[in-house]
Amino acid sequence: MSNIRTRALPIMLGDELAVPIDERLLAAIGATEDTAFEMRIEGETIILTPQSSPSSNTELPPSAKPKP
Repeated sequence: MSNIRTRALPIMLGDELAVPIDERLLAAIGATEDTAFEMRIEGETIILTPQSSPSSNTELPPSAKPKP
């Protein structure tokens, strides 16, 4: 049995739906409970993009930004 904690986040894909995401991933990208994401699918890859909102900071911390 796994003890990984997840939180359901609102994902925008036409209508809003909740998707469980590992809390460690949320912490790594600086997301909060109020951060909404847009989801798009490219081939077999699901891409989540944080959406800006006045109440949340969606700027990625330096450790989560892609390396060149």
